[in-house]
Amino acid sequence: SFCNKSHSMKYLFFLTLFLFYSKIEAQVSWQSDYETSKKLALQHGKLILVDFWADWCGPCKALDRTVWPDPEIQLLQLKCINLKLDIDIYGRISRGLYNIEYIPQVMLIDAFGNVIHTIKGSLDYYSIKKILQETPVDVSKLYAELKRNEDNPLNPFSLVSLAEAYQTAAMQSGERPRSALIKISNNHYNQALKLNKDNSVLTEKINIALLLNKIIDNKAN
Repeated sequence: SFCNKSHSMKYLFFLTLFLFYSKIEAQVSWQSDYETSKKLALQHGKLILVDFWADWCGPCKALDRTVWPDPEIQLLQLKCINLKLDIDIYGRISRGLYNIEYIPQVMLIDAFGNVIHTIKGSLDYYSIKKILQETPVDVSKLYAELKRNEDNPLNPFSLVSLAEAYQTAAMQSGERPRSALIKISNNHYNQALKLNKDNSVLTEKINIALLLNKIIDNKAN
């Protein structure tokens, strides 16, 4: 009958939904090692979502209960390598490298440890969802330029290529990561300007790129 078919369709729908979200949950895994997370991020062309926490932290446990298990959050987390850093175990990294003074604190970094964005203060479902929505899906081209720049860190042409890669990543990002990526891009462009002595064409190219970055950043603010 129509009633039975309707019940069957509803059952299949909810079963499909359950299996879908179960698959997401199975795919989202938290790393606990900083160096391993950076290697995975580089391998897969992803940014790293870092959750700084401790087992004595009540608000951290609240995030574990109410935010991280959410299916929509977990779906968005597939864009990142997800890392939980216990500040008591990894004090050298959390306090020494990233100046973490209080928790919970969530940070978006790249595979080379550069900070893209930090969520401080009130952490809830909406603030974490927003930063995940704004996170670029693929930054493998940026990583390729970062690796290439390691061989020529003081070459102005190499620095311009790196700055362009950050600029491209910024244009593919949402509002919050975009400003940080533009700032890093500007730093590399300005460094290239200082190192470039007699190439007027490169100087003009950098100045135009800096102007474009200003336009992109104004859209983010």
